[in-house]
Amino acid sequence: MLKITNTFNYVKHLIRTRPGIIITNVCNLSCGGCYAQCGKFPKDKLWFIPLDQLRANIRYIEKYMYRGETTLLNGEKVNVNAENHGIDLIGGEPTIHPEWENIWKIITQEFANLKFMISTNGRIPPRDAPNVYYHLDYKTKEVASQHDFAPTLVAPIDIVENKNPLYYWESAQTDCSIWKLLSCVNPIYKNQISICSVASSWNDLLDLDLGWPLNPNKNPFANLTDKNIKDKAAKVCYRCGWSKRLRLPEEQRSESYNLVSPTNLEVLTKNAKDKPYKLVSKEEGKIKISGIKNCQELIQLTFRGKII
Repeated sequence: MLKITNTFNYVKHLIRTRPGIIITNVCNLSCGGCYAQCGKFPKDKLWFIPLDQLRANIRYIEKYMYRGETTLLNGEKVNVNAENHGIDLIGGEPTIHPEWENIWKIITQEFANLKFMISTNGRIPPRDAPNVYYHLDYKTKEVASQHDFAPTLVAPIDIVENKNPLYYWESAQTDCSIWKLLSCVNPIYKNQISICSVASSWNDLLDLDLGWPLNPNKNPFANLTDKNIKDKAAKVCYRCGWSKRLRLPEEQRSESYNLVSPTNLEVLTKNAKDKPYKLVSKEEGKIKISGIKNCQELIQLTFRGKII
């Protein structure tokens, strides 16, 4: 008989949280600190979910992630989606999917018995349906709603005096509002599941192997242990400003989306070459912010092996 010697607290957390589906990585905005890395994907990685795949993902969530309970490897039973959240459709910007009209019919007619939440930047006016509600992304507001949010591209490993990547996963348990709340999203993306939507976008952008295939006939996290989750998280949390509440200078506010740090320079692709950025670095214990005209200049600096 297999003896289980690992813990399952992280696993149980993921099973209890909000299910979601990333339906595109394309957006009609390109905010510098976007958790989904919108505007950073090369053209050959831009993606829209096919309708049949969307239907299959919704059916999978309905059966294994929406309600009921699932059994862990140690035999413990855990309630699924503990707070009865709706299925979150996220991006990118969901409403610019070229099949959005058909997607709307799918969620409001074919799956009218399920609840859905659309995470949108609000540029396309929302419409009403009995089973649909919205999360308007705060980046669209003129006044910041989270004063100390660190944009995703500021890697905490560049700022905090700790070079152990796993440290940032551990700090995420208390500092990352995405992870610590049961309202965080564990999205299906290209038929894989990951620990959060940030990890999904990094996975696709940099091929970091952060996801797991969907389990046939059970909740996608049911065969995992905490070690499985920690091993994946160690590859991404040190890159993400959510994992550590950074205390940066005055211009580092939640309305600032043009800040990047050296570890994340490689995400600045040619598709964002005209985007202005400021480089955040730490020298002799002091934080330095250097103005850069655009990310192409950052890339050139990186190729020369120097960071200003």
